[in-house]
Amino acid sequence: MGCAASKEADRPAEVVPKDAAPSGYVSGAEAVAAAASSAPPAPPQRARAEDYEEFVAFTGVDRATAVRFVDEAFSRGLSLRDSVQAYFDTPPAAPNLEIAFRTNGGKTFATDDLNGAVTETSTVEALRGLVARHYDTEPMRIRLVSRGNILRDDAQTLHDAGVRPKDKFMVVIMKGATRFRSKSGSDLG
Repeated sequence: MGCAASKEADRPAEVVPKDAAPSGYVSGAEAVAAAASSAPPAPPQRARAEDYEEFVAFTGVDRATAVRFVDEAFSRGLSLRDSVQAYFDTPPAAPNLEIAFRTNGGKTFATDDLNGAVTETSTVEALRGLVARHYDTEPMRIRLVSRGNILRDDAQTLHDAGVRPKDKFMVVIMKGATRFRSKSGSDLG
């Protein structure tokens, strides 16, 4: 045993450069970066009472709306200024038109019964498609009549077609393939 110990003592020690790190060593900057990437995200910033008051002063909305917008903005990591900007950039939702429908078979339904929103900016084609889906038929077989006028131009918005809230439509479901021409002269089906 003494012989093996003397051989190790005679062997020169390994030389490691001063700037070389031992294997498995992580520098301080690398440790901070690794900890930051694996750490859970910081909790969202909480709004103060002053934030709500400032939002009300800037926008003129009621406090409940201010609380909703500011809390939502802060939960997404936005500042108070960004929440005010988001409030003004958010377009108001278009109201759903309340329209009653009656078919040539005598059945009645309303826009609430359709699986989709019907607004003044909806096109005649979109409304025809929703009614067709309601009756499980093809849109080309649906005729919509409002105040004695057949809505023929599919590209026209309901507002441009003169449709108003609480209007009553007659829905005619055609049996055969039907085509007619719009005012512009193009074929519509």
